[in-house]
Amino acid sequence: AMFKLGLRNIPRRKTQTALIIFGLMLATVIITTAFSTGDTVSNSATKEIYSLLGETDEVIQWNRDDFPRPIDEQLVSLEHLDTIIASLNNDPDIEGFLPVLAEQIPIRSRSTGLNETKSVIVSYPSDAAKTFGGLVDISGKPVNLSGNQIAINTDLADAIDGKIGDELDIFVNNQAIQVVVIAIVPKSVLSGTFDVSKGNLPGGAVALDLLGPALGLTGYVQAVLVTNTGDRYEGMKKTDIVTEKIEAVIAELYTEPAGNPG
Repeated sequence: AMFKLGLRNIPRRKTQTALIIFGLMLATVIITTAFSTGDTVSNSATKEIYSLLGETDEVIQWNRDDFPRPIDEQLVSLEHLDTIIASLNNDPDIEGFLPVLAEQIPIRSRSTGLNETKSVIVSYPSDAAKTFGGLVDISGKPVNLSGNQIAINTDLADAIDGKIGDELDIFVNNQAIQVVVIAIVPKSVLSGTFDVSKGNLPGGAVALDLLGPALGLTGYVQAVLVTNTGDRYEGMKKTDIVTEKIEAVIAELYTEPAGNPG
């Protein structure tokens, strides 16, 4: 049902629609580097950006400039992502892909009564996150999320005076979902920090099977993170070549074949 709105003008013949949907959904996906550093960026700022982004080198997301549509339809299909991963499985420059759901969600602490209206809550498959360094708490211990558990980053913990064991309400589609804090984690992409230009970045992470169904998104994500081989400094140098490789696969897989209107 999610794509119906954006597809009103597409011809109703099934094969044609499917091809066009493929085109819209991934041939038109844009690959953006997560950030670009210039010599003007100070060392400490560069270090902070590195630590926030961790092992993330590229981001695949909806190409909203060329294909504008409502924000809740700017999605990447996991089925298509599987095809991309299969095509680049043994690539020496690419270490891994991480599909991510990210939503700005109001949060209220039942334990302290404090709230934060602009928290970015993320979820992703924890196995795939291991190539990105995985989610770890402030003492460096790995965090595995399941059920109604949440890990909150240090900015969110400050905002709601949060500590381990606190009960929070997260509001998804105007519905309150009760979660329990199991860890305080550093700020990073894996804990909801995406806009590295902002100072205050309250966020957290929950299990994929909690956030996906709550958002009504099964089989789709808003973004896919890509990590290149090598450490975070080496990996970044491969961004141009990796971007080209992924763009080539997307173009090849999702270009509509000529003729054969079905």
